[in-house]
Amino acid sequence: MKPKPWLWLLTFALLAGYPAAAQRGQDRDDRNRGNPTSQEERAAAREREREWREYLKERRKAYKEEAQATPYERREFEQYLRERSKDEREALREREREWREYLKERRKGYKEEAQATPYERREFEQYLRGRSQVEPENTRGRDADWEEYLKQQNKAYKAQSQATREELRDYARYLRERNQQEHDRQWRAFLNARNQGYKPYATATDREREQFEQYRRETLPGSAGSDRSGEQGRWGGFGTPRNGACFFTDADYGGNRFCMEAGERKEYVGDGYNDRISSVRIYGGARVTLYHDSNFRGSERRVTSDAPGLEGFNDRTSSIEVR
Repeated sequence: MKPKPWLWLLTFALLAGYPAAAQRGQDRDDRNRGNPTSQEERAAAREREREWREYLKERRKAYKEEAQATPYERREFEQYLRERSKDEREALREREREWREYLKERRKGYKEEAQATPYERREFEQYLRGRSQVEPENTRGRDADWEEYLKQQNKAYKAQSQATREELRDYARYLRERNQQEHDRQWRAFLNARNQGYKPYATATDREREQFEQYRRETLPGSAGSDRSGEQGRWGGFGTPRNGACFFTDADYGGNRFCMEAGERKEYVGDGYNDRISSVRIYGGARVTLYHDSNFRGSERRVTSDAPGLEGFNDRTSSIEVR
């Protein structure tokens, strides 16, 4: 008997639909077993596994799968995740605040960081490094800062090299706040010495800021006008050369400074001034060459007269020649 065409069509449809039905059944089984099915779910599962491993590592616990965790460990892990999420949100708010301050200091109109040019992004990162950088005289000073931070956080001592990313971020925030408090304390002392009522430093005139820096140099050795060593020599000292130049971390000859005599060269200006020089004052007939890289390499800028700003070369100097 000849098979009917509709029977062939029905058989073909059943065979064609079987793989899709089987896959749907597998997906249903995977969901029932809690297995990730989509690419996004698998990525989320990998991220959670990474966070689980970091949680165990911070608690110095041997590895085991999250499914084998005790109820207490699960609660503690969820708390760990909530704290991390809170820290990340706080870090975003802190970065937005710093971005606004950066734009304000550069006298630029507001725009979102995502709309910044590549140059602005590099300059902003340099601005952040300059703000968060602490330059104690030696390793003992850095250790003292780290120990003080741990003590205030009621944490047991461990080397800074063993700190987590969250701890390092929190430590940098602690240093910024401490430095800001110290700056505010000095500003209040400056106003009191002149019998002036308090007003925020942000509202100070250029003249007042210049007087404040002079006050710091004269009464607070190491806090301004030096490289924090407190030495009275040419390099990092308070004196000005008869024939040479002084280099400032802020425009209009503000911020910290160091000076060099004609004939001196610096292959590297040091971490405290690298990519931070914003103005140059010339004394005598000195001629200055600023280099973008250490060891007198990279792009250069020649300065033969006072430069209250370094347009196109601001915060880009790593080595210097003075002739």
